[in-house]
Amino acid sequence: MRSLVCLPFCLVMFLFCLIAETSQQPSTCCLQTSKKRIPMNRVLSYTVQEAGVCHISAIVLFTVRQKIRCIDPDSEWIKDLMRTVDQKNGQN
Repeated sequence: MRSLVCLPFCLVMFLFCLIAETSQQPSTCCLQTSKKRIPMNRVLSYTVQEAGVCHISAIVLFTVRQKIRCIDPDSEWIKDLMRTVDQKNGQN
């Protein structure tokens, strides 16, 4: 009898933990990346998306026209762009 009382409690706790875990995911993830070059003067900032919760790694660019572009982190030009944006924004 006691196990019948404990079972619903354990089930509710499990569901609570599951919901709490999934709520930690970012609201958006890049699902694919591009190697297309974006002019430096159009980029305001960027973030790095690591593979994990999001399924791929990407450099997420935020443009002056309020667009988001997902760039392949292995693109040759992206590291120069990131360095330029960091200098423009006063980061070292």
